[in-house]
Order: sequence, then C-alpha cells, then structure tokens
Amino acid sequence: MKEYTIGETRRLLSQPNGPAGIDLDLAWDSLSRLVLDEGDSAALSAWVRAAKQKKYREQIAGQLSSLGMAGLLQADNPKTRKNAARLCGELKRKEDIEALKQAFQEETVRMVRPSQILALGALGEEEILKTYTVPEASDVTEEKHAREEREALRTALGSLRKVPKHRPKGLPKNRLVELVVPDAMEDTVIRELRSAGLTGKRSAKGRVQTELSSYKALLQVRSWREMLFPLLTFQGPAEQWAQILHKRVEPKLLDLLEKVYEGTAPYAYRIELKAEVDRGRISRRIADALDPDKLINSPSDYETELRIEQHGVYVTVYVKFCTLPDPRFSYRKGAIAASIHPTAAAAVVEWAAPYLKANAKVLDPCCGSGTMLIERAKFDTTDTLFGIDISRQAIRVAEENLEAAGASYKLITKDCTQFTAADKFDEVISNLPFGNRVGDHETNEELYEKLFEKLPGWLSKDGIAILYTMEVRLVHRLLKKHAARLVLKSATRTQAGGLDPGVFIIGIK
Repeated sequence: MKEYTIGETRRLLSQPNGPAGIDLDLAWDSLSRLVLDEGDSAALSAWVRAAKQKKYREQIAGQLSSLGMAGLLQADNPKTRKNAARLCGELKRKEDIEALKQAFQEETVRMVRPSQILALGALGEEEILKTYTVPEASDVTEEKHAREEREALRTALGSLRKVPKHRPKGLPKNRLVELVVPDAMEDTVIRELRSAGLTGKRSAKGRVQTELSSYKALLQVRSWREMLFPLLTFQGPAEQWAQILHKRVEPKLLDLLEKVYEGTAPYAYRIELKAEVDRGRISRRIADALDPDKLINSPSDYETELRIEQHGVYVTVYVKFCTLPDPRFSYRKGAIAASIHPTAAAAVVEWAAPYLKANAKVLDPCCGSGTMLIERAKFDTTDTLFGIDISRQAIRVAEENLEAAGASYKLITKDCTQFTAADKFDEVISNLPFGNRVGDHETNEELYEKLFEKLPGWLSKDGIAILYTMEVRLVHRLLKKHAARLVLKSATRTQAGGLDPGVFIIGIK
C-alpha cells in the first residue's frame, strides 16, 4: 500500500478512533511533518502511541531535537503542550528535563499539568515534585482537573520511590487458599490434589479450594494457574470499599506479608479490580486509603497483587504472591502464537487419565511449542514422543522446550496431512488450530477433514486421540461423517483466554 498523504492522515486523525486507527508505517512521513512543521496535537498523540514501541521511539528521537521538544512544550495549543509532555514521558530523554520543568512552572492550563507531572516522574525529577502543592479548585469547572493533578502527583511520586525487594521465606501452613483452574476441570484438579496428599473442593466456577499444608506438595499439581489467599468477604457499596480495605483488610494483609517475606515494610503491590464499577476511580481510592509508608501501589514493579472480586452482593479480597518460586513449567523456554497454556495442557492430560497408559507411543500432529507432548510425558512414562508441525519456527521452539524438559523425542517439519506412520501410535494428542486469533474456519475445515481421515492410520487398534479445539461443531460433524471408523468416547468444554474450547477423546472402531 502507498503511504498516506497529509490530507488522508488529517482525515484519519479526525475519526472517532483517531490516532489509534492510524497505520504508523504508512502515515509516518505525514505524521512527522504535521508534528514538526505544525505542532499538530492529534499527530503528536499518534507519536505518543508510537513511542511505546522501540523502533518508533528511536525514529522519533532521531527526528525530534531537544530544541524541537522545547518548542512543542511551549506551543500555543494546550493539547499540543499536553501531548508533548506525554511524549517526554515516553522518550525519557534527560536532555528534555529542563524544558519540561520550565513548561511545568509556566503552565496556566490545569488540564495540561497532570501529563507534565507524570512526565517529570518518568524522568526522575524528584525535587520539583516533592515541593509542589496542587492548588485547590477555584470553581466547579476545575474540580476534575484538580483531582487528576493530585492523582498524577501521587502516581509520579510513587514511581520515584525505591521499591524494596523481599525474599520469600515460606507460606503459612494449614491455611485455606483458592486455586484458579480451567473451567470444567475442577474435579480433575481435585483428583490431582488428592494424589499429592492434599484435599480439595469446588468453591466456584473455575475455582478449587484447598488447605495449604505443603507448598511443595501443591507444586506436584500441574493444573492450577493461580493461588489466591482470601482475606475478607464483605457486603457494601463501592464507595465504602476503600475504607473497608483500610480498616479490615490492611492489618490482615500486612500480617500475611510479614509471614511470607523476609524483611519489613514497605511492600509493593498492584490492584486488580474485577467488578462492575468505575475501576480506575475505585482503585485510586483504595490505593489512597492504604498506608503509603507500608504499602506502595506500584503497578509496574510489584511483589503482590491485591485482587478484589465482586460476585453479586458479595465482595472478596484476595492476595496473590507474585514472586513465589514456581518451577512447574521451567521447561517453557519459548512459545508461539496460540500456544496452549501449560496448566491447560496439564488439565487436559489429567482429565484424559482413564484412557492413557504407561509407556505409550504419542503423536502430536500440530505440536507447536511442544507443550502437549511435554505435559503428557510429565503425567506418566512414554515410549515415544513424536511431534510434527508445518512451521520450522514452531519446531525450533518445541525442540528447545523438550530439551529443557529432559524428554526423549523426535520432531519433524512437515504438513501433518502428508504424514504416514510407519508404526502405529497409542495416543494422538493435540492442541488443534482454533480458527480465530490464528488461522480461519475455512482452512480448518480442510485440515480437520484430512486429520480425521488420517487418524485410523495413525492409531493402534485400542489407541485414542485427545483433541483440544474451538472447532466443536466441526469435530462433531466429522465424527458423524467418519462414524464407521471413529467413535467419541468422551467430551467436555473448558475455558481458555476468554474462549471455551472443547476436549474430545476419540477411539478407533
């Protein structure tokens, strides 16, 4: 495609999605001219978005001198001054500090100052921020800007505080925790817990509750994704949450942090709010209510997550420890687009356990990064792990992961529909292309048809195929079409990244 003209770029910038709707590569020359020649605020906003990526950040730094930045910071248009400050915060160039400080000290439009304050924080300019007091709103029209200015100052000063690091020393025993697990796999995880000598029960959809008697034993369970410590369940409107957390949660949280980590406060945390409320505003109020000398709200550099979930009239507050060692998936050196999460792969294998056998010969015809093969090998001994993928990059990643897992394997780069097995396999296990995010349904129809034709030739007489896919209707249709040779033994639906894939166990007639 040809590059946008200045007129086309102006038109795109004026659309409702504005800078977000711009193809940066096609508009780069025209955006640069609009910024450098005219100080266009919308084009400058597009530059701010671009500066979040290294290649564009370097291009901007090469085109925009410190003198040019000073000119934008002093522009007549307040929106241009605001976006210039935002760009300073993204570029983080030390040579822009003096111009930014001067612009901030001379600024008279309140809506510009929050961006200037955040940029000063990003550039590490502590002195000017520590001595600055946000003026009170002179009238109703200024209240919003005064609030935004106070919030920006708190965020900027928080970013300048040195966040201490704490070494985990252990978890409190015999304490109830909730495990976040794949939907419809709760019973599978409970079975795993029992095998590890732990108890478990469903607590909600995608949640299993267990008594944490041994973290080491819990690490033997491969199908849980997150471990949450419940601190408090309460009822009350969102406007009261900040004070409830300050009075009733903060003491419990600090006590637990002292038990888990070596050293003392302050502790860095982030807030994850899962509720139908104004999340930004309520999160800020909660952060303001908690003791800043003991708890530092640091969304980009934290050790714990304070998670607030609302279910109906009830609100539950959890803490998640983000720096606990978890070696379960240390083999995962790389991934590719649409790689299955290892906890989901482990859950699929555990769910299929009644159909698996020791020392099996296992084939994954769409092996991707090798996760399904590795989790199958982690579950029980295997005789053969054989992976096929049409992508050389996928095979390279799978090889690295399988090596790290210490597995014995064979991988080939090939179109699996052209593969003929010299020896039959006991199991075919695969995370098949979903047809969304990567690929499309039309391509899948052809691929799945050929795979189903191949299954009888790949599998031994009592062999099984374990297929994980979003193409649920297509699989059912193909099972009917190939009913003379294939039989559905079991099926379920689960959840992954907002999708609800199906898991199928298919046998040979």
